[in-house]
Amino acid sequence: MLRKYHVISIICMSIALILLVSCGQNVIPGTTTVATATTQPGSSATPITTKMPVPVTATSSPAKTPAPTTPSGSVTLSIEPASPRTHMVLVVTISNHTGQTIYFPDHLTNCTVILLEHQAAGNWQPVNLCKLMILTRLLPLNTRQDLAVKLLPSLSAWVPDLYRASIRYSSSPRPALPTTVYSVTFTISA
Repeated sequence: MLRKYHVISIICMSIALILLVSCGQNVIPGTTTVATATTQPGSSATPITTKMPVPVTATSSPAKTPAPTTPSGSVTLSIEPASPRTHMVLVVTISNHTGQTIYFPDHLTNCTVILLEHQAAGNWQPVNLCKLMILTRLLPLNTRQDLAVKLLPSLSAWVPDLYRASIRYSSSPRPALPTTVYSVTFTISA
């Protein structure tokens, strides 16, 4: 009888371990999307869907010509709207013009791939860092592809302040020295 309970205990612990490990899985096809990526003709989009409060998905859509000021061989960040207010959703667009796939972590502001910071007492402070205890993943963005990431204000409003967005990326999915790119600084007003 004792042996039967021992076997049941092992089975239950194995199931619990499997469930715990699967909680760290944050890339699932079919999640509702709030961000899209566009590609140039002839390239393909890799689905990037994350199981987070603000899911991120890359999908193909009609070709989008990069702005003429976008430097070739670089990664850039742009912010919309240009003059945000405290209650508005921010859209940060990552544009990959490097000629190769880039990889970046997903466990930052609002559990997205973007780190939003505001300036406080002369120092840059992170905003709304992800507190989910899940595995951080490296997500890819193909060359000539854009990824738009929506950032929702916490507690229904952003604090009026000076902000910037950033992304840390590398050209390899293996641990490598990342490159950090910042957006222009912008002010969120009341």
